[in-house]
Amino acid sequence: MAEGVNATAAALLGLLHDGPMTGGQLMAAAERRLGPYWSMTRSQVYRELPALAEMGFVKLGKPGPRASQPYSITPAGKRAFARWLSEEPGAEALRNPVALRVALLAPERTSALVLISAPSPALEPSPELEAAWEAEETAVQRGDIDAAVEAVLDAWLLPDAPQELRDRVSAMQRRAFALQAEAPPATEAADPIEQHPDRLTRLSVPTLVAAGELDKRDLRQGAEAMADTLPRARHVVIAGAGHLAPLETPEAFCELVLAFLAEPDAPGAPKP
Repeated sequence: MAEGVNATAAALLGLLHDGPMTGGQLMAAAERRLGPYWSMTRSQVYRELPALAEMGFVKLGKPGPRASQPYSITPAGKRAFARWLSEEPGAEALRNPVALRVALLAPERTSALVLISAPSPALEPSPELEAAWEAEETAVQRGDIDAAVEAVLDAWLLPDAPQELRDRVSAMQRRAFALQAEAPPATEAADPIEQHPDRLTRLSVPTLVAAGELDKRDLRQGAEAMADTLPRARHVVIAGAGHLAPLETPEAFCELVLAFLAEPDAPGAPKP
């Protein structure tokens, strides 16, 4: 591996040959150029960019709108990318939402699925969603955790969310950022959906696919697409909920899940 350059880092270096780009622009470029064959997550992009800068393979430009900063490749980065291209390919690693991937890898051990506001792998993120990710990750990148938490609250809570809920989500997200910062680097496994997308149509377990009525359009459309793809899925819209239905409408959420689990072909249902 060229001086510690993994596949994600190499992909970023390759894309930066086209010119300076911010993290969000790199993600969009990766989706356009690599999407049919391979994908990368926000966490991978924003983890690798500072590492590449530390190694001298990219450099930061002047801050732009919303304090976003473009990266450009250095001559050393171009040499590292050329060396990476000459190496034998290794295993690729991706990070994605877990539940659906576990079901694909071990269907015999999966009795049912509940997918709440889960992104569909078949849909591209909207500009609104990309802007929300960019605001959060840019703040994390510059070490401003307060701004990162505020970006999460602005993106994923409803405008009239009660202060108690804002405080609760703020504390949860702040702890999540702290744990992420403390966590050692991890080797990420290949994404079974990317490897075998046809398996989704053969995942024959009872599945509840739900999204809040007021959630972002990406997640509402994603729930519909997922329900159309999974053969035993039931699609539900949770009235009055946004992205955080378990916290925003807890009674309706619990009632929905318990009713699903009580259905005749679901786990936990009474036996005849």
